[in-house]
Amino acid sequence: MEELLNLIIQFNDILRKQIQSYLEFLPILDEEEIAISNYDLASLERMVIIKDQHSRIAQSLEERRVIVLKKICYMMAFDPRGQNLSLKLFKFTFSTYIKNIKTLVGEVIYNKLLEQETIFNEISTEFEKSFEVVYPRIYRNQAILKKLMKNVSLSISLFQSEAEVGMNYDSLGKAQSLTNKNNGLSSMRVKA
Repeated sequence: MEELLNLIIQFNDILRKQIQSYLEFLPILDEEEIAISNYDLASLERMVIIKDQHSRIAQSLEERRVIVLKKICYMMAFDPRGQNLSLKLFKFTFSTYIKNIKTLVGEVIYNKLLEQETIFNEISTEFEKSFEVVYPRIYRNQAILKKLMKNVSLSISLFQSEAEVGMNYDSLGKAQSLTNKNNGLSSMRVKA
């Protein structure tokens, strides 16, 4: 029972770290969006690197959470195969498990499990609230990046098609045809 108790404590700690990770992600998304709106490529590259590092940390925490949750389910003799093991399902399963083993374990262990259940319920509520705040921001950021990617792809294809036709660009970025380029004189025909 002590091993299960330690796993529950570890699970609660991972959830706390995930909440902190989610909340740290918001300023990164803000900075990335500011860099995009200011056309600041250097800041955007820096923020993409920071966002990538932060995403790896978040993925690592999620993997650890899933591993610990599977161990807990195994120790509680709960088989989650074929089910989406959400926090709500785990909350219900854990609560049922504690009620079922009340008469089988000592009062000290039972009270420790109840304490961890209370902590888990508080943390899971906070986790869900933070996810509700962060997830729409992540989705909005993805939509912005997809639009940016589409615009960049269109610009690149436009430049490539103009290059194939023989276009040249002046210092202001205005396209000029190489075939009609002369010494500043107009090539317009005038009828006499």
